[in-house]
Amino acid sequence: MVADSGHFSFTIAPADAGERLDRFLSLKMPNSSRSQIQQWIADGHVRLNGRTDKASRELKAGQLIEVAVPDLIPDLTTPENISLDILFEDSDILVVNKAPEMVTHPGPGQRHGTLVNALLHYCRDLSGIGGVLRPGIVHRLDKGTSGVLVIAKHDDAHRKLSGQFQDRLVVKTYQAFVWGTPRDLQGVIRSPLGRSQGDRKKISSRTSFAREAVTHYTMQRSWGAISFLELTPKTGRTHQLRVHLSELGHSIVGDPVYGKAHRRFDAFAPSIHQWLAARPYQLLHARSLGFIHPKSGDRLTFEAPLRGEMRALWELLEQSSGSVTRSEKK
Repeated sequence: MVADSGHFSFTIAPADAGERLDRFLSLKMPNSSRSQIQQWIADGHVRLNGRTDKASRELKAGQLIEVAVPDLIPDLTTPENISLDILFEDSDILVVNKAPEMVTHPGPGQRHGTLVNALLHYCRDLSGIGGVLRPGIVHRLDKGTSGVLVIAKHDDAHRKLSGQFQDRLVVKTYQAFVWGTPRDLQGVIRSPLGRSQGDRKKISSRTSFAREAVTHYTMQRSWGAISFLELTPKTGRTHQLRVHLSELGHSIVGDPVYGKAHRRFDAFAPSIHQWLAARPYQLLHARSLGFIHPKSGDRLTFEAPLRGEMRALWELLEQSSGSVTRSEKK
């Protein structure tokens, strides 16, 4: 390795041939997380033989990697006294039950009221390795999605947790109300995902650059026009569950982006019809999260109870006529 201020260069040795670009750099630059390195690659701060490339590029002996570490941007995020539902806390991590209306971190048009704003007020010394707008943030949940989320309190915890997500050692379980009844009681959706060619703000399987995405699902309850699923993603792609279910033909109830236009409201009583029509976001909940504690090495699992509005819909559907489980149909 040759380093000059914020510039680094590496020449690939034969022993490193075949390694991924992002993984190689994460091993050679242990003070930077793999997710941070991937962002540098995406932003063009990493060059392989003088050209930008993708994070998954397999390296060849003799190639030259040049890294220009970008300057830190002043953190303009404002700490805000926003209530947090804390499930666990110690000197290394914080585990919260994120509310559905809360955005995880600031972004265009959303500078206030985010989880990061709340965290900066609650924890005065958060990890900055996730980036100036995402201090302590190891993973995220979409706006509208509630449930368990872990935050790193310092850089070492952030690196170790990020590594677990990258290496698929984290066990995630979600629950969702979806439209219709899946044909099978359980199944696996294997559909690579990437940025939609027609709309860069959306994710789709119809894209020129797709990455592996795998979701396991089990149906817990069906009311005909709506079913309740348990979901276990094996990968962590952006909007993965929402897109997979939509492309399966069973989009998540209330999803404002990937929901289908036709909604079988006529299958329900007017009270349920009105309740469904008023949902501003997807009925998706991160029920549990299992990972290895970054310091103790213990395997931990945290759970968040199903949020109130989702419990309310369950009760409304149970009270309606024709409630039937898949197993009862057979």
